[in-house]
Amino acid sequence: MVSRLVVNSWFGLRLNSPNDVTFSTKIAGRKYMCFTDPPFAYLQGFGSLPQMGSYVYRFDLTTEELRPVITDLMAPNGIALDQDEMTLYVTDTETNTLGKNTYVVYAYDLNNDGLPVNRRVFSVSSLGGPDGIKVDKAGRVWIGEADGINVRDKHGTLLGVILGRNLCQSGVISNFALAGSTVIILAQEQLWRLDLTMSVL
Repeated sequence: MVSRLVVNSWFGLRLNSPNDVTFSTKIAGRKYMCFTDPPFAYLQGFGSLPQMGSYVYRFDLTTEELRPVITDLMAPNGIALDQDEMTLYVTDTETNTLGKNTYVVYAYDLNNDGLPVNRRVFSVSSLGGPDGIKVDKAGRVWIGEADGINVRDKHGTLLGVILGRNLCQSGVISNFALAGSTVIILAQEQLWRLDLTMSVL
């Protein structure tokens, strides 16, 4: 397998610290990669002062055009599409370093051009910043938060929580992956596999 660099800057201005990514293949016959670019590298002391804002970008995999499509979040982090690729979810993991706590998950509709519109609050994380986010085949939204993985229906109603404190001392779930009836969980310094009683993806 051969890898190659596809994007690292916006007209010569380097990206901050690309964090999470999702792919779209159903919009207007095009293939897109959408990713978040928060300032975490700088805030955590291993990156330079940002040259760009904290944006969500869309990269056209055919033309290799890069464009910012969401520019008004404090620290966009996790990103996911629903199965129909009609709704985009983005977690905003703002930190005390930036002056206020938002801790919001936003939902957007995608228009005919595949651009996010109609932003609305999907959920608010009460205990800490939301991080990784996934959508299963039933439309349930799984969000890594300070207390664990919160599972919500498509309207944002909380259905249940996989408690992080049962997995690691801090209880913080940074990211995870859905694989059939299995959840692979990144719990700080530990990696966990959780087997479910049904397939979710």
